Amino acid sequence: MKGKPVVARAGDGWLVGFDGGGRGSGGGLWWTSGNGREKKQITDEDVLAIVPRGDQLLVLTGLAHLAIDEGKVYSYQPTIEAAGSLVHVVDLGSAPIAALVDKNGTTLIATHKSIIALDSSNKMRVLLQNNDMSLLYPHSIVESSDGNIFVGMRFFILQLKPGAGGDYTPEWYVHERCAEYAVKESRCVCTRK
Repeated sequence: MKGKPVVARAGDGWLVGFDGGGRGSGGGLWWTSGNGREKKQITDEDVLAIVPRGDQLLVLTGLAHLAIDEGKVYSYQPTIEAAGSLVHVVDLGSAPIAALVDKNGTTLIATHKSIIALDSSNKMRVLLQNNDMSLLYPHSIVESSDGNIFVGMRFFILQLKPGAGGDYTPEWYVHERCAEYAVKESRCVCTRK
């Protein structure tokens, strides 16, 4: 298979997903039995992450290429000695890059354009929308014990500070030798030192 693999234990078998890099480019999700003798393709969508949440697995799919930027979350329920199936949960509106399940069972998802919280009842809330984030290539997300969310990107770190009423305040950490940045010709450049 082509692309970056993601693997997760699924009952007595395994889920193996691949990000083929584009439609029809070899991405998809497969189930295989624990002994590897049985296998079944479940979807041909590019799989970007598989996150355990309780007794289910959340499968995040998506594609961000040229004018296309889409993402979805599916729920996978393992079955005994057979492939389960995917149930569509929500459209993200942008390709997911990284995800984690916090101590409250909320799934935090960094996409190319937003930071999203998906609660345990699958209600989606956008914590931050920023269409310029795609140029910064967000690639990781963590949550501190005090509820701050940090997103690692190519040039910056974004911190979302929890506030009153469930709102978050964004704070950007930038290189200490550059006070302001701007996007020019698809690159971040220092505009004021």
